[in-house]
Amino acid sequence: MGTYLTDEQIARAREGLMLAYALPYASDLVGTAWEQILADIKGGFWTGKRDNRPRPDFYTLENGAQINYSVKTEGLRPASARQSASDFLGYHEDFIVARPKVDDLLQPDESIRSLSADELGAKVLSYYNQELIARYEWHVIAYLLRVGVREFIYWEERPPKRYAAEAYWWIDSGRATGSNRNINGYPLSVARTHVPLPRATFK
Repeated sequence: MGTYLTDEQIARAREGLMLAYALPYASDLVGTAWEQILADIKGGFWTGKRDNRPRPDFYTLENGAQINYSVKTEGLRPASARQSASDFLGYHEDFIVARPKVDDLLQPDESIRSLSADELGAKVLSYYNQELIARYEWHVIAYLLRVGVREFIYWEERPPKRYAAEAYWWIDSGRATGSNRNINGYPLSVARTHVPLPRATFK
């Protein structure tokens, strides 16, 4: 049934998730638990790296080559209108794929306020391409959306997409607080004058 998981792997994933939720005081799934479950059902090796660096979470061996997986997971809350995983198909969900440090993006003479939204957004995409995907050799990004404790939606991005900075424009979201700055990115196919703007591609 699954494009990225076999029927057997889906069954093992469901069993592993149910066991994780059955642990005492477990109200949600810890990310490291899912990394280990997925590594096991993929026949891979969990790296156990918990140093806040974007290193791959586990790897598999395919034809003698090491294939690195970066794992992302979010939980969805069932509601009266959407109670099962299939009810969420076709909707949008935001994922935090990476958290680049602002200081790593800026030159000594730059600040988060001195750049335009377009300049800052271009730096974020370039950093993502070069300092995450390329530097840490992400071969696969694995996504899991958990629906309750029994169902899930899983897919993979293989290879991870690299984004052309010049293909997007950016605008301040207006939701920043304090010294923060929040920007939203849109493809060039969306006019800057479009009212109202559609859902942002990047936030």
